[in-house]
Parts: sequence; structure tokens; C-alpha cells
Amino acid sequence: MVDLVTTTYLASARKSYGAYKPVIVHIHSTGGTSTEIVGQRGYREHIIPLTKWYDGPTDVYHAQRGITFATRTEAVTYAQSVIDLRRAHDEKRATARKQPHQTGI
Repeated sequence: MVDLVTTTYLASARKSYGAYKPVIVHIHSTGGTSTEIVGQRGYREHIIPLTKWYDGPTDVYHAQRGITFATRTEAVTYAQSVIDLRRAHDEKRATARKQPHQTGI
């Protein structure tokens, strides 16, 4: 399988409420870019209606702020370490896919 779009990752940081959030910038070979705030988490709460006539939302998303740092260099260093971990994981997965499958074990 060949990836038609290759992506380059850059580590950066964004200031928010006096603290810095680590950011990964995805630069695609097609010329587009996208950003990802590292460590940002949230959860979705599903609402179970008590009556069959309930006409409100079925779920509510609760966003959480994520990891923040006091200085920009700390945030960029953290984002770069996440990029390095992901690259190592991707390389390990690619080599595992090249190995023949063992059957009959």
C-alpha cells in the first residue's frame, strides 16, 4: 500500500491564557497544513432520554484544556518528543508488517 499524501511534522507551541500548549503542525505533500494540540482531551456524555418525547441533544461534548507549560521551549520540546515517539512506533509497525505471518502456532 502506497501513501499518496506524505506528511511532515513540525513541533511548535501556542500561547493560551498565559501558558503554552504544545502543537504539532502537519504539512502535507499536497500543500495543505493542519494543526494538532498535543495532550488535549475531551469526552462525550451520552444522554439517555427518560421519556419517548424527549427532543433535546443526544450527547454533550466536554472539552478539557490539556497539558500546558510555563515556557515555550518546554512546550516545543514536549511536542518534538511526541513526534519522535510516533515515528518510532510507525517504523516498528512498518517492519512488523513486512514480516511474514506465522500460521499454525
